[in-house]
Amino acid sequence: MTNTPASGINIMMNTAIEDFADLRRRFHAMLLPALLLFCPPAAVARMCGLAAHSVDPQPAVDPLTHDAFISTAALPVPDTIQYADKKGQIHTSLAFPGQVVVLMAKTTRAGAARALFQSHGGKVISQIPAAGFYVVQVGSGNERGFISAVNPDLRVNEAFPDMSLPSSGTSSGVMDLARRLNSVFSLNLAGIPFRVSSMDDAFFCRVGVFEGYVMIRPESLEVVVTEAMIAFRPQQDKKRVDSVESFGVGLGVVENKRWTIESRSQNHEINKVMKAGDTHTVRSVRFTIPKSPEKDLSKRWLIFWIIGAALDPKGEKGTTGWCYAHSDRNIFSRAGIKED
Repeated sequence: MTNTPASGINIMMNTAIEDFADLRRRFHAMLLPALLLFCPPAAVARMCGLAAHSVDPQPAVDPLTHDAFISTAALPVPDTIQYADKKGQIHTSLAFPGQVVVLMAKTTRAGAARALFQSHGGKVISQIPAAGFYVVQVGSGNERGFISAVNPDLRVNEAFPDMSLPSSGTSSGVMDLARRLNSVFSLNLAGIPFRVSSMDDAFFCRVGVFEGYVMIRPESLEVVVTEAMIAFRPQQDKKRVDSVESFGVGLGVVENKRWTIESRSQNHEINKVMKAGDTHTVRSVRFTIPKSPEKDLSKRWLIFWIIGAALDPKGEKGTTGWCYAHSDRNIFSRAGIKED
């Protein structure tokens, strides 16, 4: 039997400890959504060693679920994906193509994390910022390149493909945790994604595309617009100049056979002078739409508005006007929000 020097034993023990820490992080990342199904958030935070507070806390929101959302999109069919970890070791995992889990330092703001991912072609589809947990859409076949690109960043603890959890109860052979989370945590965690566009509407001169997700609270809807693109396209006077002042979002409903906005958010100020063909992009804007706890959302939808006014040659504003963009009218019923 060969004797191993004490220094060698120490190296082996340190390596084993590091490997165990890596394995524990991956285990927590895979099971974090599942644990939230059955345990109070505070208990999950203790089990997984998560942050005790949010970087940007809101008193009315549980710190663990603050600014957290889970994608409700259909899961792709799992496949084997090869990638290199932060140490350069090559791994092969059964995972969802085009999706990467990134574990960030918990002190990293969500906006900074999203900016990092966007700089490498990624888009966040699920996040729990207090845990440093993000699932990023990178496109099938781009997983290894994206992981190698973000891993050198010191704020990244680890990045790896979004690994599938086996389940014999589904036709695809995987457990769709997103839909389960959406039904169980509709008041706390799961965001309902949306893409609302009025670009095909020939009636309005101010049009836009609004992307993001909406979270349902007992007394409000929290609408997070991850990106909005507003365009000015006058139909007749191509020399017209407009002042685009603000945009907002409200809850649409049918009354007396006509749609109306029954509850409105605050406005997000833009105050930009635009000529025909100009566009303006806004990112990471949060709106709050008040609502009563018993509101029947299955009969309501989101309506965005853009407020602006024409400018005369002297720069004086004319009459203020509103232009609208409607989401699908079944946005909430499609997500499983039933009539009370």
